[in-house]
Amino acid sequence: MGSRWWFRVWAGLRVLAVLGMVLTITAAAFAQPVEEKKRWTARTLGGQGMDLFDAGSYGAALEKFKTADALVPAPTLKLRVARCLDKLDRMVESAAKYREAIEFELDRRAPKVQLEARADAIKELATLMDQIPTIDVQVRGDGARAAVVELDGGRIEADQVGKKIQVDPGSHSIKARRESDGATEQKTVICARRKAEQVVLRLPAIKTEGSGNAAAGANAGGGWRLGGYVTTGVSGAAFLVGAICGFVVLGQKGSLSDQCPDGQCPADLTDDVHAYDRLRTVSSVGVITGTVGIGAGVLMLLLAPSGTPKPAAGGDSEGGGDTAEPPSAQVSLCPTILGVCAQGKF
Repeated sequence: MGSRWWFRVWAGLRVLAVLGMVLTITAAAFAQPVEEKKRWTARTLGGQGMDLFDAGSYGAALEKFKTADALVPAPTLKLRVARCLDKLDRMVESAAKYREAIEFELDRRAPKVQLEARADAIKELATLMDQIPTIDVQVRGDGARAAVVELDGGRIEADQVGKKIQVDPGSHSIKARRESDGATEQKTVICARRKAEQVVLRLPAIKTEGSGNAAAGANAGGGWRLGGYVTTGVSGAAFLVGAICGFVVLGQKGSLSDQCPDGQCPADLTDDVHAYDRLRTVSSVGVITGTVGIGAGVLMLLLAPSGTPKPAAGGDSEGGGDTAEPPSAQVSLCPTILGVCAQGKF
């Protein structure tokens, strides 16, 4: 009984072993055509890519090589992808693809063509690195260190600002933005193979409320002083004309007084009397207008803003933050017979 039981177990194990072998052979038979089909497709795409490359259709050849490399990765296909990218002036991507070909692991039984492709990639990468253009971005001005710097819309990390950055040949846009107030500076540079460009971006000065008030005060003070000088000058000229006419009027008055007793002048002195009246009017108007104008001009000069911003209440001044009392001005006019005096006090 015992021997029969062991015989049955042994027979069952033999059946399972044979069944496992059959399944393994069947799976290998099905898997081999699938793998071989992928290789055949990759070889076909590679051949088509070579024809397009030789014809100068680098973009179309690039797509063929990339598709083939995705099916069956190999240094030969990666090398051809890198060459297409170089022809299309996509030099930074080309360098990355060359490195992929160099770093691709091959076993000892790898075909010679794959080993040669990896060796060619090393030589061509060294040549390419000498041709890739670079941009050195420098930022100057207020807040330059904290500015956000962008190259073609992509942000440049702070540790890369001031260093040479590899770019593709062509036009590139560089922008610096100060986040505190949004001030920006932007430039465009055209890079060529084997060229190193330096771009300097200068941010404008930061505008503060104090500096704006000071500038406004200075402008206002300048306007007041100019108006004061002009008013004083014009009024002084009018006053001088009135004073001269006044001296002439005094002389004519004495002459007419001698010739016109009791204020009655003969008919032949009518023109002299009219001339006397005109000079007296001019003298009065000149003296009065000049006096008032000189007073107004002096007042404008005395009250002209200095343009220096005043410290706010409770500020950082050493005197405890007290604000200075604003200056006061007093002007008094004291007309005399033929002149005017002005007195000012702060």
